[in-house]
Amino acid sequence: MSAFRSIETRRPQFRATPTGISAAIDATGEITAMAPVGAREVLAAAVSAGGGGSLALALGDWLGPASGLALVGLLARERTREP
Repeated sequence: MSAFRSIETRRPQFRATPTGISAAIDATGEITAMAPVGAREVLAAAVSAGGGGSLALALGDWLGPASGLALVGLLARERTREP
């Protein structure tokens, strides 16, 4: 899931978990370094600072509110229709 988030935002990330999989993920979603579950390791990876943004970063969380508005519009249209 974290790799998809890096692809969506076009930004690298480091995922650190106490009991899960820790990893370094670049902006394309490629996992450059990974520690397995339960392992005590130090990860070293080089990732770029990332550049431009993405559509998801520019517009934010718009899908849910837009879907809600579309639903309200459809319901209003149905109420105004003649039987």
